[in-house]
This record gives sequence, structure tokens and C-alpha cells, in this order.
Amino acid sequence: MLPAAVLLAYLPAFQNGWVNWDDWIYIRDSELMAAPDGLGRIWTGLEQRFDYPLYYPLTFTTWWLEYRIWGAWPPGHLAVNLALHALNAILVVTLARRLGLGRGAAWVVGALFALHPVQVASVAWLAERKNVLSGAFALLTMLLYVRQCRRGGAGRYALVLLLYALALLSKTAVMTLPASLFLLEITVLRGRWRAALLRTIPLFVLSAGAAAVTVVKEYASPVYAVAWPLRPLAAAGAVWFYAGKLLLPVHILPIYPQWQVSATAATWWAALVGLLVAVVLAWRKRRVLGDAPTWGLAHFLITLSPVLGLVPFGYLMTSPVADHFVYLAAIGVFLALVTWAARLWARVAENPPWGHAIVAGVAVLLIALGVQTSRQTRDWHDGLTLFGTALQHDPTNPVLQRNLGRTYLRLGRPQDALPHYQAVVDLRPQDGAARCDLGGVLLALGRVLDAIAELHAATQLSPHDASAYQNLGAALAYDQRLADAEAALRRAAELSPRDAAVRLNLAEVLRMHGQPAAAQGEYEEALRLNPRDAKMCSLYAEALAEWGRASEAAEMAARGLDVARTTGPAELQRDLEQQVARFRARQ
Repeated sequence: MLPAAVLLAYLPAFQNGWVNWDDWIYIRDSELMAAPDGLGRIWTGLEQRFDYPLYYPLTFTTWWLEYRIWGAWPPGHLAVNLALHALNAILVVTLARRLGLGRGAAWVVGALFALHPVQVASVAWLAERKNVLSGAFALLTMLLYVRQCRRGGAGRYALVLLLYALALLSKTAVMTLPASLFLLEITVLRGRWRAALLRTIPLFVLSAGAAAVTVVKEYASPVYAVAWPLRPLAAAGAVWFYAGKLLLPVHILPIYPQWQVSATAATWWAALVGLLVAVVLAWRKRRVLGDAPTWGLAHFLITLSPVLGLVPFGYLMTSPVADHFVYLAAIGVFLALVTWAARLWARVAENPPWGHAIVAGVAVLLIALGVQTSRQTRDWHDGLTLFGTALQHDPTNPVLQRNLGRTYLRLGRPQDALPHYQAVVDLRPQDGAARCDLGGVLLALGRVLDAIAELHAATQLSPHDASAYQNLGAALAYDQRLADAEAALRRAAELSPRDAAVRLNLAEVLRMHGQPAAAQGEYEEALRLNPRDAKMCSLYAEALAEWGRASEAAEMAARGLDVARTTGPAELQRDLEQQVARFRARQ
């Protein structure tokens, strides 16, 4: 029944496409997805580009495998997300049963988890596969942990460790699970704290390893973090925000506006003091609340702790809160609410009218949640819808302006992108990256002199930003100022020596400048850095042909064609086939 409810609620999402928010670079346009050796590169974690700052190899493996089945077809990837979400809902039901809830109450917990609209971001946003996949392994870990606590067994415990490792390889945010399991054992399972500590120490070790990898690999944004003295205030506000959305799911947004946290505003202090008082009271009254609800509320706080803003992380540049952060944390709140509701049901069950009224009320609530979930899926239709909706509520957010502009640009609509990139510069005039982006759009529109002016400003504001010099070099080359273009690109190569695109642009400028030997060296270096770039092979082939080396040009074009057959679009394959034929005819 739950899988059918999930499918019905998320049915409109099958009309959605890509939203240009991680999903394009991780799946749709990812060279790793298309490359035959992509799977090995996913697991070795050697991709150090900004496009791949994560080490979630199991999640990327699922995308790589699906890419072999249906390629970059959004409904196929969504179907897997839905299947995982439905599975997780069933696992939540099983967990609730093992923690002492009756069958009906457990199914209500699972239905709330399955149909609540805050879960839409984790399911409909295709790049959030990491949430539903890690959630599945985390829930399996919890279920087996409970069984192992009750029945023992070294084999069972080894499986707990394996499942938890798989959860971490899907998304490291589950690193808080050992703390939640420790509390589960000493509260609901009535275990001794020393035994619980010994049982969870290996899990904590795995968490520490995952945390270390995260620190090394992922992109942190301390510049966007709230100042240290204000972070507890922001964190408390985030906890109440998430609790409020779970209890009263209104004004659910795909991306929430930024906050202005102030130490002089009483509301922020009220949130912090209120949270501390609530935690102390809940622990002191845990016998009244019940073991399962007490653990559920603790699980809610523990699971949210890494994303409350106490420690800076990349998403803070977009918003201080997000629905997908509460995916697993929500289980605790639902468990507590339904446990208390079940107690009320037990008191009135002998009175049929009241019992029927409660059943009807629960049914109406679940239907209403399902309907709202269906509506929320439409916010994820595409990038224009996603960022356009978000900007209606936060028009001065430069990240949203930039993302909407980038979406227009990738759709081949630079004129529509321009006002959004201009808005970013207006909001952050001293941001060199913003001026670099604006310069790139102006260049795409043919406004070369304006582009050069913006890109010069970008290099002054961000003298160590290779992309600013790279774009400046392209603009100067367009204006036939080849010596200046070469100087800018050489500076970009110094700043980013492993960037194949910089080497390729430098090679093109050197070719235009009549320096074939130097150009060849840069082409070769670019291909060494990125040997599976079919477009690069095509450009190098054209240069070789221009230098009268038709045989080598044909070989290079054939090499590009081999790559394009596995990674490139059909149009590029046709171009390379024509290149091969044309160069071979010259031999």
C-alpha cells in the first residue's frame, strides 16, 4: 500500500526534467557517467575538480549503472528514487514495530514519512539520490542493530558494520547515526551504557573516517557562515524551523530565503533559550513522554546537528535551511507524535464515535499531505521553475540569481541570462567571480569590449582566480589581441596547471598567433590532462590539418570519434566522422 501511495503522490514528478543544480554536472553532462572507466574513477576518488567535490561512490555508482540502461533520461532516475523512498517508508514501519508501536500506529509513522511534503526535495531532486540511498542503508543498519542488541551474534554485528559503511559511502551526513543508536540502546532497548558504548565504538570509528574524507574532499564556505557568536542562535532557529515544517507543512519552498541573524533581536534568543529548556524538560520528563518518543526527539536533534550551521558547509551560501536535511531526522518526530496519538487512541477506542473520528482524521491528514506533496513536485520541473520560484521569495539572493542566469546560459539564452548575472554584480560589486561570470555572458552576446572591461576588473578583484584570466584570454583572442590573450592564458595556466580547458584555449591562441610548435605542446598537454575529451581531439585534428599533417589529423579525429561514441552527443559523433573522412581524403 505504501509504495502505491508514494507513486500516486509523486506521479506529477515524471513530467520533470533536470534542474541544473548538481544534477547536470553529476549525471546529465557528467563525463564520468558516460566513460567506460568512469566506475573505477568514481571509487578511486581522484576527481579533484569543483564539479566533483564529493566522495559518495555508491551513489555515483547507481547513476553510472543507470546511465548504461536509460542514459540521461530523468524519469528513469526518478523511478529509482521513488523505489528507494518507498522502501525506506516500509523500513520505517518495521523500525517502529520493533520499537514497540502497534501495527496501525507503525503504518501511520511510515505513511507520514512517505507522504510528507518536506520529503519532496530528497525524492524529486535527482541529485539527492544520496539522501534516499543512504537513508535505506541507515534504516537497515538501525533495524539490524536492534536485532543484534536483543539476540547478539558476531555475524549480525559484522553486517551492521557493513550496512553502515554502505550508508556512509552513499552520503557522509549519516555520520551521526552511531550517537542515535547509542541513545536508542540505553533508552528504548534498556541496555547498559557501557555495553552500548562498546557496541557503537566501531561505528564511531567509521564515522570519523567518513568525516575526515568529507573535510578533505568537500567544499566549505566559511565566508557565508554566520559569525561564531551568532551560530548557536541560528542553529536553534533552524531546529524550530524544521520542527515547525514537520508539524505544520505550509509555505514549503524548494529553496528558502537567507536569514539575518542578530544578537539584538529577542526572537533569536527566545529560540535558543526555548530549545535548551525543551531539551532539559524532555530529558527530565522522559518517563512521562515514553522511551520511544524521547529517543525520537533526540534522534531528530542528533541527525540535524551537522547541518544547523554550527560548522560551515557549502549549502550555507544558498540558504541556512533545506528540506532535504530533515529526511531521516523526521522519523524521530513522526515516531513521537504517533506514539502519543496511539496513547490517546487507546483511551478512546472503547468509545466508537471517537475512535472512528480519529481514524477519519488520520486518513484526511495523510490524503492532504499526499496532495500537497504532488503540488510540491512541480517546483522541481526544471531549473527555470526551481530558481524562478526561489527568487520570488528571495530576490536579493546572489546565489539564486547566478543559478538562474547559469540555467538560461546553458539553455543557449544568454540574453535572458544577462540581467541575472548583472544582478549578482550589483549585489556584490567587489566579487571577482561575479564579474567573471558577467564578462563571460557579455562575450557570448558579442559585446567584446564590455566583456574585456568586466574581465579585467575580475582579475583585479580576484588575482588568483584562473577562470577570470581564462575568460579574459578568450575575450582578447576574440578581439584579435593575441599577444595579450596569450599572456592572460599563460597566467591562467600558472594558477591552474591541471586545467585541460585552459591548456586547450592557450593552444588555440598560439595556433592563431602562428606558433605551431608551442601550440602543439599545449594541445598535447591538454589531452594528457583530459584524454577522453572528444571535442579537444577534434580541435587538435583541425590544427594538425592546418599545418599540413593530414595523416596525423585523421588519426586524432579517429581517436576523438572513439571517445565520442561512448561519451559524446550524436552531433559531435557526426562531425568527427566527417572530419575523419575529410582528412583521410587528403592523405
